[in-house]
Amino acid sequence: MASFASWLRSSFFISLFFLLQSLFSAVFARNVHIVYMGERSYDEPELVEEAHHQILSNILGSKEAAKDSILYSYKHGFSGFAAVLTKSQAKLIADFPGVVRVVPDRIFSPQTTRSWDFLQVEPGKMNGILVKAQLGVGSIVGILDTGIWPESKSFRDVGLLETPLRWKGICQGGDQFNRNNIDKFYPIVYGEDIPSTGTDEETAGSCSSDSLNATLARGKVVLCFQSRTQRSVYVATDTVKNAGGIALIFAQFPTKDITLSTDIPLVQVDYTIGTYLLTYIGTARNPVVKFSPTKTTIGQLISPEVAHFSSRGPSSISPSVNLNLPSISIPDLKKTMTVSRTVTNVGPQNSVYIARIEAPPGTSVSVEPSILAFNSTKKKLKFKVTFCANLKVQGRYSFGYLFWEDGFHVARIPLTVRTAQSSSQATL
Repeated sequence: MASFASWLRSSFFISLFFLLQSLFSAVFARNVHIVYMGERSYDEPELVEEAHHQILSNILGSKEAAKDSILYSYKHGFSGFAAVLTKSQAKLIADFPGVVRVVPDRIFSPQTTRSWDFLQVEPGKMNGILVKAQLGVGSIVGILDTGIWPESKSFRDVGLLETPLRWKGICQGGDQFNRNNIDKFYPIVYGEDIPSTGTDEETAGSCSSDSLNATLARGKVVLCFQSRTQRSVYVATDTVKNAGGIALIFAQFPTKDITLSTDIPLVQVDYTIGTYLLTYIGTARNPVVKFSPTKTTIGQLISPEVAHFSSRGPSSISPSVNLNLPSISIPDLKKTMTVSRTVTNVGPQNSVYIARIEAPPGTSVSVEPSILAFNSTKKKLKFKVTFCANLKVQGRYSFGYLFWEDGFHVARIPLTVRTAQSSSQATL
């Protein structure tokens, strides 16, 4: 009886040991989990991946551990990542702000390597899955042609024989487009030559409101010159449109303004080009003009011109970046910007502080000097912080820190930066 009781106790402890071991393994076992975060918070994939590392580092304690744990970052179509986590770590991440769902990775075994045969899909089989599905019933298959690009190499006839005489074809037109619209030239007329009734020639020449003869302007491209009394290209555009004109060439004084979209085609030129066109109109028997789409010139030097509203660096209209605040905020970083701060020592007299930087994602940050040495005569010291944007697109606000440490104390300066697109304008 005693031996039986001893055996029973031994069996109990062995069972308890294996039970605890299985529970321990279940709690601390590390498996791959998929963390889905929905829409991306940043446009740059690098910033999305950096945000994933930041979340994991908050859970695991360091960025090194986060990089070791993460297997893949989903940073293009959506935001998410795959990482090796314990069950408790996965639960903590599931409660993290911005996380939609955390699911353990599951491995599925394929039922076949020949899915087409496995599903018994046979195009010629009367009772096959394709016929039973009736996926094409009631559907009309159509092909949309977006147009022909004549410059395509597929249209080159080099090395081809003459077209056989038996080949016949037509140029098919549409409701608002026919063969007469291909490579079409339009007559051009000077506004001063087509004044409306009761309008003097000078007023018509600048295309002032209701100054053009609708009968003479209809279907033509009108040339107008900016005057001291009529300087608006929008007024000229409306005048030509209301008179039935199809496009406007507007000669104007030098300007830095950028014209927004208009209802009819518009070309803005300076007075020199406008005078050339006016001479052509006066000397040609049937003056015509052709409008072509804008093209990008590659391999040819151009003369760039910066738009007048573009920032060229630290601006006098935003002096707040250099206020001696306990934080640094730059809402419109285009390339580089340097800000300065002055700090006062409130600790021991001969304190020495060393800078440590956690740069905002997408930004490089440097400090000069990187060491602040205080003494009895130097109780206030000045340093400069230089920010450099690594992104080329408009970004959201990102955050970082500048730390000053002496081994015992840490002074933390928050950094807030938003990168912005650099504005530029090229004059061809």
